[in-house]
Amino acid sequence: MKNGLPQGSVLAPLLFNMQMYTMDLSLLKSSKFIYADDLAIACPTNTFEEENYTLSSDLKVFNEYYKNWRSNQVILKCLRFILIIEKLINNY
Repeated sequence: MKNGLPQGSVLAPLLFNMQMYTMDLSLLKSSKFIYADDLAIACPTNTFEEENYTLSSDLKVFNEYYKNWRSNQVILKCLRFILIIEKLINNY
């Protein structure tokens, strides 16, 4: 291993929290969910274009942050999940 921490290291959540503390999460337009050393962002929208714009602009904020700190994102752990919920109308 050239850099990073071993899987399951007790330092990973601590270092992640220190890193997130220095980042201005208020710049993000989407909702943030942080657990241990993972961060998820979500944005409820009405169109794919709006969702794409919101997530793309938030990822640019992350990219700039990591670039300024000369750190790398783990792209292999990134996932985009789209959930479509349609309103059901009952005619009773």
